[in-house]
Amino acid sequence: MREWKSEVWWRNRPVDERVKNLHIPKRIQGSMAPHAVNFEENLFIQGTSGSGKSALAARTLYNIVTNNKVSGRWVEADDYIEMIKDTFDDGGELPEMYSSPHLVKYIKASFDVIVLDGLGEERLTEFATHELGSLIRKRFEKEKATIITSRLSIQDIKHRYGARLATPLAEFDFRAV
Repeated sequence: MREWKSEVWWRNRPVDERVKNLHIPKRIQGSMAPHAVNFEENLFIQGTSGSGKSALAARTLYNIVTNNKVSGRWVEADDYIEMIKDTFDDGGELPEMYSSPHLVKYIKASFDVIVLDGLGEERLTEFATHELGSLIRKRFEKEKATIITSRLSIQDIKHRYGARLATPLAEFDFRAV
């Protein structure tokens, strides 16, 4: 079993290692928006497909991690659901194909900032809705920054993931692209 790494451990990694750990998809790295968005804690980027939401989120995440002593991670909404399902067979740990057996826990509570890309594009199931809503609420309660990209409006997100997201989402900075 690979060991658990604390929030401090992730923050204290050298900047090049923290950048590598972001796992920004290669399809986005070459097209990252030239300007990042400054935000206090949470950011919701909404726009149509191909409008540059992911590129803006990637540049913002990159700038935050390179300019501050913080950790971060990129995760696609549908991949997050698959990760959770993959923990079912091994006592809550992820299989070897992932960078860490504890990645789901790190995303929920350890990384200082995450990008949750493509919220609302995952298959609509009660399980997915519950898990993604829970992720957003838990990060909000733990005061961990979250950047969300979605084609859906904030109202559609609240409707899809439940009324319990009304308070967290009201606190998000909003950017339409």
